[in-house]
Amino acid sequence: MNPTSSTPPVLNGIGLSKSFGSTRALDAVDIAVGAGESVAVMGPSGSGKSTLLHCLANIERPDSGQVLLDGERIDQLREPDRSELRRTRFGFVFQFGQLLPELPAVENVAIPLMLGGMTRREAERNARQWFAPLGLEGKEDSRPGQLSGGQAQRVAIARARGAGAGPARAAASRDPAARHAGGAAGVGGAPRRGGGGGPPRAPPPPPARPPPPPRRGRR
Repeated sequence: MNPTSSTPPVLNGIGLSKSFGSTRALDAVDIAVGAGESVAVMGPSGSGKSTLLHCLANIERPDSGQVLLDGERIDQLREPDRSELRRTRFGFVFQFGQLLPELPAVENVAIPLMLGGMTRREAERNARQWFAPLGLEGKEDSRPGQLSGGQAQRVAIARARGAGAGPARAAASRDPAARHAGGAAGVGGAPRRGGGGGPPRAPPPPPARPPPPPRRGRR
């Protein structure tokens, strides 16, 4: 895979290789993702898509190659630093959401914020701001078992988008349905509304259709 973006890469994988036993999952893969860019990694099952995302997001260490975020190498960080990086600079949307079933949706979104040092009250207030823009208004206190599959996935998207606080944030997804909210691999700054931080504006509703003209009765 060759970088094709004309923008300076924020997330950069150079010569990434990874094997599991005798299985070669990645073979000298290059990828570059610029600010605000979304990239879809496509291929058949077993072709290394998840392994690539895991290496870029510092879940797995590549056997060889480099991963750079904002020009700084991150694949050689110590485990505590890797853990902090994943919590603060990356957001993850897994194929089946991976929500905690015993917690309401708003607490699932707030957990990464509380792990980052926010008070519970502040974290939940920040988490609630993501529900309306993602079409989840009124679902804040619902548990995952009370949500449809699509709604649970959007809660996972809210968790991924709301967790990062760093200047550059990457979202990694294993579900093509999540691409509209960050891409299979996407990088960007925190979403803005009116020049400040916060979730994106909800799209305006489509204009209402005019009522049909009254039908004339038979004379």
